[in-house]
Amino acid sequence: MEQDTILGGIPMQLVQRCAMYVNTLHTRQPSNYEDILWHKETMVTIMAFEDTRNVLSSWKSAWRRKTKDESLIVICGMILAAEILKANYKVWGARYPGGFNAASKMLEGHSVQDSTRLMRIFMVGQAVGDPNLARLIDGIFDPNQPWGRQG
Repeated sequence: MEQDTILGGIPMQLVQRCAMYVNTLHTRQPSNYEDILWHKETMVTIMAFEDTRNVLSSWKSAWRRKTKDESLIVICGMILAAEILKANYKVWGARYPGGFNAASKMLEGHSVQDSTRLMRIFMVGQAVGDPNLARLIDGIFDPNQPWGRQG
């Protein structure tokens, strides 16, 4: 069940869903991902793992704005996936215990506030007052849906 993983056990399927969701938000209203990611605990997490360091490296070397945004969206997806697993949102942590353990290790030492920072920015903060976005969140992150229903 956990064969396609990154960052020590986080399911690639969840990372892809998170990146897809962040990209959807970006097309609705572009965000400055550098400001979101350039947070002390988030940067410590990024630098601790080869997978995230490699994506950050591709961001640094990219010339085109679109390529830079794509790299930052992938990093946001990786970290958002870890936060979702650690918080056991929509039972992802229970469904993927190896991913839960990897996410817990990845976010070890972070306060509760810091270990759910991107969830609060991208999911709670964005969905308030927007029923279409709330439905999109429910659909994308429903582990029983192959790719979730689109809002």
